[in-house]
Amino acid sequence: EWECKACGAVLVSDGQVGATECPYCGNPAIVQSTFEGMNLPDGIIPFAVNKDTAMNNMKEFYSGKKLIPDSFISNNRMEKIQGVYVPFWLFDMHYSDRQFYKYSKKQGKTTVTRYEYFEAKTFFKQLTLDASLNLNDDSSARLEPYDMRQLVDFDMAYLSGYYADRFDEGIDEIESFAVQNVKEQFDTEMQK
Repeated sequence: EWECKACGAVLVSDGQVGATECPYCGNPAIVQSTFEGMNLPDGIIPFAVNKDTAMNNMKEFYSGKKLIPDSFISNNRMEKIQGVYVPFWLFDMHYSDRQFYKYSKKQGKTTVTRYEYFEAKTFFKQLTLDASLNLNDDSSARLEPYDMRQLVDFDMAYLSGYYADRFDEGIDEIESFAVQNVKEQFDTEMQK
């Protein structure tokens, strides 16, 4: 629980919300207690578009689509669009593997089978993995790739007016996902 600084209403969250807005007065609210006792992020990628631009983009995208209910793209519904800051871990990882491939190619009436052995090493820089249990992994993958050139030092002021989760998955919990992600990318490139 915390108190809205604008209207005094008592607000309640699940303990993972770091920023939201007061449902009574609409004032942006940063929930300081959510971030107490934890390391704050090193960086943040600020939003590239404001709410008006997002609303116009949504209206344009849904314009002319016949199966979208009118109520879905009404101004009342569009006014509820809210930016969400999602916590991510960034990994740098060295990866190497050996792989054996067998492939066949038809040459006239004869099929030629080849066996290839590959060994490669690579370095993955700034591999992103979401650190929020609230966000579905498939949804988070659709948000990528991030423009890391826009990364700036973290400041709580960036959260004002947006919804933000704090990270609830530590490095130990997602390290195996990082390795799996790198392996899949590596395998794809090896197969090419």
